[in-house]
Amino acid sequence: MPVPPKPRNDIVHLLTQYADQDPSAGPFAELLRLDMTVPPTPVSGFKRLTVLAHDASGASTPDPAGFPNGRRPDDDVTDIVVRVAGGPSYISNFVGDGVGISENGVTPSFPFLPTPYGGRDRQHRDPGE
Repeated sequence: MPVPPKPRNDIVHLLTQYADQDPSAGPFAELLRLDMTVPPTPVSGFKRLTVLAHDASGASTPDPAGFPNGRRPDDDVTDIVVRVAGGPSYISNFVGDGVGISENGVTPSFPFLPTPYGGRDRQHRDPGE
């Protein structure tokens, strides 16, 4: 299945409107926004693919509190936007850049970000998905 043709209103809707807004009403934001009606997800429930998250069998397990509704350090924005830009075939085939799959993620206590990997001694491996 080819990439959907122009105009890409699906991408405009994803990045500039809230999920419950009428797409024909036009864009409502040019910057990152936060829909306060979406309840927060506990740290243990964060999913790096947020709204496109899936389990090992490929079944949808969305986390609506992540990107594009705000931005958390664990959110894999590149994979999400690549899949949306590619359309249904990219989403169903789990297309992505393969980066960030095995990152440490957010910690439940302050300072919330883990100690970064040492650049000198880091071993890079194919993370798979």
